Amino acid sequence: MRFFRGILIILLITTFFACHKRDRKVNVDIIPPKKMVEVIYDVHQVEAKLNMEQIKGRNITSLSKEYYNSLFKKHDLTKEEFEKSIEYYAERPAEFEEIYTKVINKFNTVQ
Repeated sequence: MRFFRGILIILLITTFFACHKRDRKVNVDIIPPKKMVEVIYDVHQVEAKLNMEQIKGRNITSLSKEYYNSLFKKHDLTKEEFEKSIEYYAERPAEFEEIYTKVINKFNTVQ
């Protein structure tokens, strides 16, 4: 869990401080923006569940792997595809911000 949380935090910071643009060619291995919204939405739900389990005093190491494996299976992804996509969007802050805006909107409409 800390691994994924660490990745997300580092990549979000990188996103906001990126100072140059990369080649805009779309990589076929990258999760498309619309699907990435769904994936990140589910990542935040997984993290919330894991935080609740940790608050209850449970060891979440194996549970974290189980939840993330389930998430990747649900979205037909591998961990590597997810990480590569996070890196891709972190290098493109405007695109990543659009994705996160949609994630936030989705959370707001679900409540």
